[in-house]
Amino acid sequence: MIAPIDAVPCTEDQQAELLRYARTGRLFELMEWVESGKPTLCPVYERPRNRSSLIHEAVDHGNHSMVRFLWERTWQRSWETDSLVASTIFKRNAASCEIAKFLIRQGLPLGRTSACSVFETHDDELIHLALAEGLSVRSPGGFADALSMTGHSKHL
Repeated sequence: MIAPIDAVPCTEDQQAELLRYARTGRLFELMEWVESGKPTLCPVYERPRNRSSLIHEAVDHGNHSMVRFLWERTWQRSWETDSLVASTIFKRNAASCEIAKFLIRQGLPLGRTSACSVFETHDDELIHLALAEGLSVRSPGGFADALSMTGHSKHL
């Protein structure tokens, strides 16, 4: 969920602890943190250079349950979600495809997702979801690039 303007961010130290939870798959500790009312919102308003956010770490580690919990129960800044689908699809593995489908169903934008990266997953459901959300097959990284990258594909 996108945070309202008045949402309270966590401290840098709290953020470091939360990121450790995400990197090590400690969902129950994260759930206890949230249930206790401690803040989880990233302390920086702009996308930090060379730093991650809690939901990005959960995506990077392919933890679908944690991503779902974070999306449903915690706040995110808009920069955290703007390209989340694109970075998830780019990983091209079964876990990331499932996470990407969940995020698209939650209404997250495709961002800079290219048709080429979606087609390379060879995941029927993900391809159909992305096309239904307006994925362009005509732009650079579209149909022609996907065809050259994947060779033959029933989707193409």
